[in-house]
Amino acid sequence: MPYKNQIKRLAEGACYHAYNRGHNRQQIFLDEHDYRTFLYILKKYLDPDFREIKYLPNGESVLVAINKPMYNKVELHAYCLMPNHFHLLVKQISRDGMSRLLNVVSSQYSAYFNNKYEREGTIWQGTYKAAFVKTEEQYLHLSRYIHLNPSLFMQIEQYPYSSYSVFIGKKKQPNWLRVEDISCHFASLQKNSEESYRRFVEGYNKLDEDRCTKETELIRPLMLDEEKEI
Repeated sequence: MPYKNQIKRLAEGACYHAYNRGHNRQQIFLDEHDYRTFLYILKKYLDPDFREIKYLPNGESVLVAINKPMYNKVELHAYCLMPNHFHLLVKQISRDGMSRLLNVVSSQYSAYFNNKYEREGTIWQGTYKAAFVKTEEQYLHLSRYIHLNPSLFMQIEQYPYSSYSVFIGKKKQPNWLRVEDISCHFASLQKNSEESYRRFVEGYNKLDEDRCTKETELIRPLMLDEEKEI
């Protein structure tokens, strides 16, 4: 039986919830350096200003751009890395943008992980999965779902491996993360977008049961299989 969301509807200008977890639900991030390495790979391909150190035969070091950047093919709108899985909210600029990004990130991180921990074989539960975001309402609620992932064990604004702290103004926005498409929905004359978005995300647990159920059902087709999630 195929995994949910394994078949992907690829389209230019479309948004997706892309995710994967460790093989047999194993952890894929074991320490801080693992998380930072995954984020570094995202930055490497999505930051238009990224430069990599290369050494010339004479020992001199120079900064050069990578050969195949992805910033003109796909945008990252939100993310959260958890111990045994990751969530990315992406928008395709070109039809193959998401696939190219996820393939290179998954393969490079897997190589790093296997080398560091002296192991072999895949670290992933198959290829990445992707759920097509059909509506603007789904898009906004999906960003909240992604950012609420760490809420079971800590305050989400303090979680270092999520884009939430950027959305609420606690961290500077990096060049490889685009927050404007979400934040623009929460700007008003009374409140700035950071405060409004915080209320939207953190207010979810204060909703009455009927509304909470309704909003969860809205994005259920986009979610990880809940019974397999930590």
